[in-house]
Amino acid sequence: MSIYQILSEYPFLVKIFKQHGMDKFENKEVLEKLGPLLKLKTALSMVSVNRDSFIELLNQAIQDNESKGDFTLADSPER
Repeated sequence: MSIYQILSEYPFLVKIFKQHGMDKFENKEVLEKLGPLLKLKTALSMVSVNRDSFIELLNQAIQDNESKGDFTLADSPER
């Protein structure tokens, strides 16, 4: 997947990208211009980050976010 696809679908993941030396994708212009062209695999090799570990970290963050969302919705009062 491209960086743009990932961060468009899961914008909260930008924190993880930033923590691993890819803070340029926090800038919307950079994300829109470079993001569609740059694949995750290429970006990770540019900053020397282990691909499998990073993907696992992203997947865990997505699962945590989804379960957090379900918990919040389940406990919200009905109007």
